[in-house]
Amino acid sequence: MITGLGMMSGTSADGIDAVPVQFPPGKTPVIGKRVSLPYPVPLRKELFDLAHAESFSVDRIASLAKELGDIHAALARKAIATLKPKADFIALHGQTIRHRPEQGITWQLIDPAPVAAGTGLTVVSDFRTADVAAGGQGAPLLPFAHRILFQDPKEWTAVVNIGGIANVTLLPPAKSRRENITGFDTGPGNMLIDAFVQRRTGEPFDRNGALARKGTPSPVSRDWMKNERYFDEPPPKSTGRELFGEAFLKRIEPDLSRLEFEDAVATLTMFTAGTIANQVYRWSPRPPARMVICGGGALNPILTWAIARICEDCRIYTSDQFGVDPLSVEGAGFALMGYETLQGRPSNIPSVTGASAPAILGRITPGKNYLKLTRALVSRRRSR
Repeated sequence: MITGLGMMSGTSADGIDAVPVQFPPGKTPVIGKRVSLPYPVPLRKELFDLAHAESFSVDRIASLAKELGDIHAALARKAIATLKPKADFIALHGQTIRHRPEQGITWQLIDPAPVAAGTGLTVVSDFRTADVAAGGQGAPLLPFAHRILFQDPKEWTAVVNIGGIANVTLLPPAKSRRENITGFDTGPGNMLIDAFVQRRTGEPFDRNGALARKGTPSPVSRDWMKNERYFDEPPPKSTGRELFGEAFLKRIEPDLSRLEFEDAVATLTMFTAGTIANQVYRWSPRPPARMVICGGGALNPILTWAIARICEDCRIYTSDQFGVDPLSVEGAGFALMGYETLQGRPSNIPSVTGASAPAILGRITPGKNYLKLTRALVSRRRSR
């Protein structure tokens, strides 16, 4: 048995999720129980400052990369202590501080060496740059995992991952040989809601959609969608905090300031739901028969209700209805991709990212178990 530990920190920069995935020979991977660790508040603030800064000292960037490595190592040790069998490798995403694929740039900050040194395990990191080097967006990458976890034999399925940014994977029926998997970032996920709520209350997000539930959404959000060019751009496309972070919130602040607080939160929630639904239906090759929602946004019942209300011809599920914790999908996805990397196999999907060719994603930092792991993987391939 080979076991990977996938580790993910998204654009919300609120902490890390670690998700174990077992890879039984010739069988479907098995996702284990997630373990999480929040970022210290000063670190989270510095990461936000770095994401918005035009420049930053080299010393501070190097220090933050090591600090992120140390925190990932601490969480990995905590997760590994609960695993039977123990983990064999770690696949981690790092913290995105720049994503400008049109310039050939994407940067997920972390030093993987402290993780390898602190656990003794081989680490796969820096997944996005190989796709960008092949002319792709470097995002979304999770369609590889969505296909494994959620593809239906007969129906078109939209898998919507709502983190800080929302992305969708459009999966044709598994039996179809003519249709490609497509996917793209739809726009803001939890990012605008979280930032606005934190600014006004100090809380990191609208827990259970309680604030939005009390408010009445304003139709002004329709103008926000009309005035943002990103929504008119066809896939492949990706976005990030550079577009839908503080700058966007500042742009719509005059509209928000005229609303009661709960009404403003409800408006941001409906805007997020509207952009997701609009983009899914606008760019899907076929109207999806069902939609599976995962990520932190799946835990906001007002957001999922709003999406279901708009997508009335589509059956709406959350991923836990398929046995997968909504907060585990991303971490598990990077474990699945890391496993492919260690076997020398591509895991980007060019029809999603726009890359010119399939690419083996990630960089490998050998741990003490590197030789043992390599021999196990070679043996597995020979036994097929």
